[in-house]
Amino acid sequence: MHSSKSLAFIFAIIGILLLSLNSCSTIQSGLKGNDYVVNQKIDLRGGTLILPRGGVLRFGENGCLTNGTIKGNKTKIEGAKKGVFNGIHITGEWVIKKICSDYFKDSYKDDVLKELFALSSANVANEIIIRPGEYWVTATADNKFALVLPGNTTLKNEGVIRLRGNNLISYAVLATSGHNVKIEGGTYHGERNLHQGTTGEWGHGIRLTEGASSVTVKNVRVYDCWGDGVAIDGNKVNTDVLVEHFEISNCRRQGISVIFAKDCIIRNGNITNIQGTEPHLGIDIEPNSNGYCENVTIDNVIIESEKGIGVFTALKEFQTRQVTIRNCKVRTTGYAPFYASRCDGLILKGNEFTTTVEGQNHVIVINTAVKNCIIENNTIKHLSKDKQHYCIYSSGEKVRIIGNNIYSEAGVAFYTSNAVIENNHVDVPQLMIRVNNANGNVFRKNTILGGIQSIAPDNQFIENEVAGEVSVKGPRNIYKDNKEKK
Repeated sequence: MHSSKSLAFIFAIIGILLLSLNSCSTIQSGLKGNDYVVNQKIDLRGGTLILPRGGVLRFGENGCLTNGTIKGNKTKIEGAKKGVFNGIHITGEWVIKKICSDYFKDSYKDDVLKELFALSSANVANEIIIRPGEYWVTATADNKFALVLPGNTTLKNEGVIRLRGNNLISYAVLATSGHNVKIEGGTYHGERNLHQGTTGEWGHGIRLTEGASSVTVKNVRVYDCWGDGVAIDGNKVNTDVLVEHFEISNCRRQGISVIFAKDCIIRNGNITNIQGTEPHLGIDIEPNSNGYCENVTIDNVIIESEKGIGVFTALKEFQTRQVTIRNCKVRTTGYAPFYASRCDGLILKGNEFTTTVEGQNHVIVINTAVKNCIIENNTIKHLSKDKQHYCIYSSGEKVRIIGNNIYSEAGVAFYTSNAVIENNHVDVPQLMIRVNNANGNVFRKNTILGGIQSIAPDNQFIENEVAGEVSVKGPRNIYKDNKEKK
């Protein structure tokens, strides 16, 4: 005679078996050859639907899948509409040209966008569409990139993607993993205000990495990152990169970092309020020891922040080559709008560089081991009454300073050596610093509203218009054919 407890146990086992059989029957019931047809709501009950190879997952008018896993096998999807997935985990291989967040009824839940991205493939010319709305994602130690965009994919984002707080030191809201990628539109929020750690500086918004090529990022907004708004980095060179029409603000380390790139254009964007940990620049072009940056152009970017644009090579000379900064407006409150070191081939043309910094801070700094530099047709302003600054400081090699408008209420226009300085309009009380190593310069055809004082050797002053007092006493100085207006 069975006890009541034994009978209850037996009935429970039978119930589980019946439920399992019913689940399997439900999962298999839509099979038609290599296709799987969903004409009604099918609850997978935690099970896995493995689709036949090369078939189609076809949705009818009322079809949807819920509560389980579906595994594609080079599978297409037809007839998908809003809400065909709910509580579904996506695995396997898929062949889908257009993928939409509307497919997921629960897309508002954390990390459901990861299921959307799992329907894409680098072997297909995908288009991922994210509809308006707010979406939360997470980065973990095992998956430090919350979302990963494969090659041959266009992401069209109309929504706001927010990252949950974490304690990682290196991660990203969105990263690329291949070639021929376009990121268009959308807002990407880092977790600066939610971050659970105190170390690290590499929590980025959008990260282009590991040898990506033919990558476009445009019409994006990136805010509140623990690290950079946009980072172009990795251990392989990223080529043919375009970042345009962007807004980046309140990031802790950089607005944009260019670390390993060739043929990179950054244009038509705004960067504001970058501060928190060094270098905290608006844009930083700075390769690691194993990389380089070559043929980088920054065009028509507005930066209003503590620091402006930096061009560096921290460890080796001339890993940074052929950099052009043009048509930009850079205004800083904490340091020079532009700073460069160890760069071969640098053009600054048609920009407005302005700072309000007090103390011995300058507007343009061309530092150690810069060569072949042209500073042309810029407006350069230092708007403070501190007399200890220079509008242009340069110890570079083969520097040409041509056709600029240079203004300061106080301070000095130039502290340069071996530079050619021509056709500039200089509205600064003093043209150059009275020190011995500001030498070897050629000043020609400039309009100088202040005075000239030179005790350094080998400076030439030829065909300038000078309104202030002149004192040229340095060894081997040449002063001829100038027009003095008293």
